[in-house]
Amino acid sequence: MIDTSLFETEISLIETRFLGEVEALLNRLSSLSKEEQLILLRDIDFMTRLNTNGLDKILNKMSTAMTKEINDLRKFYTSKGINITAGFTPLSALVQEDLNMFIGQYSAYSSMIKQNLIQGVAANTPSAILVKQLSSLPGGTLSGKEAKFLMEETYARFSSAVTATIFEDEKDTAKWVYIGPNDGRTRDSCRAVMEQGGSWTMDEINNGDAHSDIDFVSRGGFNCRHDWFLEKLATNE
Repeated sequence: MIDTSLFETEISLIETRFLGEVEALLNRLSSLSKEEQLILLRDIDFMTRLNTNGLDKILNKMSTAMTKEINDLRKFYTSKGINITAGFTPLSALVQEDLNMFIGQYSAYSSMIKQNLIQGVAANTPSAILVKQLSSLPGGTLSGKEAKFLMEETYARFSSAVTATIFEDEKDTAKWVYIGPNDGRTRDSCRAVMEQGGSWTMDEINNGDAHSDIDFVSRGGFNCRHDWFLEKLATNE
């Protein structure tokens, strides 16, 4: 599983530097007329400014981490004597899909920053108050709790999607068991699957045979702590 903590720390630093730049920009613009300020703000590409502060490097690191996850999973199953038939191309497509999701998220954040700056300047909001507002936007920030949950969930789904692709040719034969914690935070659907103690093929799982609320990639849903583990490996561990 990919460790997201490093990315979260670096993105938090990027966001801090970026908002510092925004504050400095507002201070420089304060000597201009409102009309001049609005014209300049409309012309600024804030996504480019995020990349200048290191966001593009983080995206490259994410790509590297996801590619490593693919290779690690392939090596793991190969080491267990399982023949991997899935080529690298469909697996690498999963990397690009998730990268595009993150790029879209960060682009939306930069657009939200621009929109709030323009609205704030138009409404004569003092710079100090405007910068404070940008640090806690209703739509979320780059490093807030929601963003961290999204990153963790995305990588968990990515790992499951890679496994599903690797076993595409065995989706109706290989059997899987559901593993993970069973505590006060466990969803009823996840608890039901674990307590019945069965095993299912990928097709059966996605058809809702284990539970109507659980599939192979999403498992029990957002931020699920459970996973599907190959039955023949579980019995040999």
